Amino acid sequence: MDLVEFLKIRAEKYNKKVLLFDEDTFISYQAFDEITDRIAYGLGKIGVLPKDHVAILHPNSSQVLLSYYSVIKAGGIVVPINAIYTPREIKFILNNSESKVLILHENFLTKIEEIKNQIPLVKNIVVRKSNETVEMTVEKKVGSSLKRIKEKNFRQDDGAIIFYTSGTTGNPKGVILTHRNFCFGGPNIAQNYGLRENDITIAVLPLIHVFCVASPFFGSLSSGGSVVVLERFKTDLVFEAIEKFKVTWFPGVPTMFTYLLNGLGENRHDLSSLRMGLSGGASLPVEILKEWENKFKASII
Repeated sequence: MDLVEFLKIRAEKYNKKVLLFDEDTFISYQAFDEITDRIAYGLGKIGVLPKDHVAILHPNSSQVLLSYYSVIKAGGIVVPINAIYTPREIKFILNNSESKVLILHENFLTKIEEIKNQIPLVKNIVVRKSNETVEMTVEKKVGSSLKRIKEKNFRQDDGAIIFYTSGTTGNPKGVILTHRNFCFGGPNIAQNYGLRENDITIAVLPLIHVFCVASPFFGSLSSGGSVVVLERFKTDLVFEAIEKFKVTWFPGVPTMFTYLLNGLGENRHDLSSLRMGLSGGASLPVEILKEWENKFKASII
């Protein structure tokens, strides 16, 4: 199975059920499939060819996930770039990955202007404005309305996303994850975490990291759940989202769990929907784990 078939099976099964919540908007399973079909068509029209590397420089948003899946449907391979990177670091990723297209939010255009003469392989830059969706931006770039792309056949071992390491011992290194990795990993995560159709999670970890893409997104996509996408982590914003959307599980790194624990005393939101936390990326101190489980009345994996 490839990622196109993987999504279409779930879009048919869950249809109008919400896949993504983003601020005051939402996207159903069916809409996610249809929108990414159209964006993929547009990307093909502006020159994205099979196996082309397409970089994404954008803060957390449902538009990022739409962009990722659209690139994959177009036959390209996604290269996420950390929004906090300096122009020098962005230049390295673009050149090292040999990206030919860059999709970015307008807030980062000045960073690209600084290095535009040093990224010779990037032939096309798609700039999304804050008042536009990625689909609107691509449609303007194409110059005509977007159709749904004809399904392409992929091999399971075709590349899907190249995640770059943090580069703690040198320059970051690109790690290729395939269609097979996600088609197996998503259901495996859903099964091991005991995810259910009525589960709702939060994607506040950076979407440039495999943790956020694999667990909250592909875990939820595999189980029929929903994802609340937050641009950044802030304790009161997370508490607000838990109450508003009735979030049932929270994936994060240990520092996030510590902040949530420390902020509990000032919290005025109803957190009773939360049944589970998922901690990763580093070791969670045992005392934080025990106190968190006791005060939030939710277990931590």
